[in-house]
Amino acid sequence: MGTGQYGAGIYKGLNGGKKWGKVEPKGLPSDLMKVYSLLVLPENKNSLLAGTENGVMISKDGGESWNVFDETRLITAMSVMPN
Repeated sequence: MGTGQYGAGIYKGLNGGKKWGKVEPKGLPSDLMKVYSLLVLPENKNSLLAGTENGVMISKDGGESWNVFDETRLITAMSVMPN
């Protein structure tokens, strides 16, 4: 983190990953070291889950804004299972 062309932050691919844009997430911890995992939901590329020190957060707008999904769990890794 913090090295290379982009620096620390959350980025999303544009144009099939040919270009990348920085996302300024509202609602996630300001210290991104407290975000342990990110997962894009396969049925909707704009829906994401984040495992954070505050619980699981959800975004439905490509990571721009986040709300609490489940504050009872500390999730450090996530995966999608078919079906």
